[in-house]
Amino acid sequence: MIRLSLIIMMLIAVMGSAPAAPTLSVKAQLFHEEAGKWDDDLFASGKTPTPSQIDQQPYADDLLIIITVAGGEQEGAELVVKQGKKVTRRKLGPSAQSPDKWSMPALVPFAPCEKLELTLTVGKTKLVKKIDFTCSE
Repeated sequence: MIRLSLIIMMLIAVMGSAPAAPTLSVKAQLFHEEAGKWDDDLFASGKTPTPSQIDQQPYADDLLIIITVAGGEQEGAELVVKQGKKVTRRKLGPSAQSPDKWSMPALVPFAPCEKLELTLTVGKTKLVKKIDFTCSE
């Protein structure tokens, strides 16, 4: 009888506990095709690059976005990239090699002189990152 009570209490505790929300992170790097090099993570410094800093480098063709999802239930992610009026959507999924933490790249065309907004959604968890790439000083 005591065993049955313990089992029932354990089942109630397990069924009643909600899964932890995943931890989301986003990195973004510009690719300069002519120079064959990648910039550092645009979000790492916490500062928005100024137009003069961007102009001093070779033209950036593409933007590499790397998302990382850790914890939570393993479900797919949606990445929405807004640059001016252009919207790019990518559906990304977890890797079978690492079910607890996974990363996935997405390569999108880069539109200079446009505001950039990245929105990563996994389940009910959402992460938004913004950079204002305006070209007027």
